[in-house]
Amino acid sequence: MNILFSIGTLDVGGAQTIALRLASEFAAKQNYNVYFYNVASEKIESEMVEAILTSQVKFLSIYNYPIINFLLWKVNGILKLAGISYNFREKAKEWYFKFCIKRYKINLISSHLIGSDLFCTRILKKSAIPIVITEHGDYVVHKKLGVEYLEPQMQGIFSRANFIVTVSDYCKKNIIEFMNTDTKPVQTIYNGITIVKQQYYGEARRKLGISEKAIVYGLVARGIEEKGWREAIEAFLWVQSNTGKELHLVLVGAGEFLDKLKQIYTQYTSSIHFVGYSNKPAFWIESFDVGLLPTYFETLSNTVIEYIFMEKPAIVSNTGGVPEVVCNNGEVAGVLIDLDKDGKPCIKQLADAMLKYVTSTNLIKKHSVIAKKAFKKFEIDSCVQQYEKLFIYLTKNQ
Repeated sequence: MNILFSIGTLDVGGAQTIALRLASEFAAKQNYNVYFYNVASEKIESEMVEAILTSQVKFLSIYNYPIINFLLWKVNGILKLAGISYNFREKAKEWYFKFCIKRYKINLISSHLIGSDLFCTRILKKSAIPIVITEHGDYVVHKKLGVEYLEPQMQGIFSRANFIVTVSDYCKKNIIEFMNTDTKPVQTIYNGITIVKQQYYGEARRKLGISEKAIVYGLVARGIEEKGWREAIEAFLWVQSNTGKELHLVLVGAGEFLDKLKQIYTQYTSSIHFVGYSNKPAFWIESFDVGLLPTYFETLSNTVIEYIFMEKPAIVSNTGGVPEVVCNNGEVAGVLIDLDKDGKPCIKQLADAMLKYVTSTNLIKKHSVIAKKAFKKFEIDSCVQQYEKLFIYLTKNQ
């Protein structure tokens, strides 16, 4: 089977990570030729791609040809100056995509993110090639934002797609409501994690000068405000001022918002560590006693999945699909905190939850055991098997 995985953007994000992982996992299997198509953006987080995508996957993008891409920009500029309303560059992208479909005899497309879904379903509107779209939460976000102008296009996506995969039951519930129909097949397949469990033997702590006895909280995410960085820092400072124990906060991520926070907070304490972006978050997570994600909204969370994979308790916002990650048969591998009326995590609840792990060391061990159980639903083999079963079914019945 020849499978084309397609993605809307290749900047850092959970959807990008799982799409790259799936492509690599299928390429490692027999009887699969796997291709990965970059649709919309020249901006590629090369470290992420190189770290996840194996050499067995053929990477396809019109941006692989800089000279051609430059000429297309030039032609577009000339047409614009001549007053001709025709996007030659976008048309060339469509031609290249169709060429790839034909050249590599693609049997099925697995599309990720709205930009890719729009592109693939529009160009292959009359094609018999099965298209599986995976809802990582971007449709839910668009619905929450009330982007009405996209609704007709989304309905076109749902009409053409053969199957919809959602990364959480929360997403499944919302997309069924959004489609306003239950005739289109929808299935939840949790994201699979492919981290190799490696012992770093306290390397991260030694690098930061943190003792083995210290309690370390950590947050790994994109460097945007909505991940709750400021709330995590404020809660940490409160806990630190109300206990005599050695505490540290490790922040793994990059972005303008984090740069501003670094300028503000590092002058107050040496216990807050801004370590920047890492393509090996497990290196840092191993040093945590407790993982944090006081996010404003999340449809799932690869970060929290990585926390529980490393058997770390997690203090997370009770929003979207996040509870599905940390909950297992009625038990919680950490603490769920509520959002305030303004939709932001309650700093008091966050601080109280963090303090619990200081006053009760047994709680860390207890929640670590639950975390190990909760992770089982995110094992990569289970994820790939479910996608494979779906792909085989669709190609046999096309």
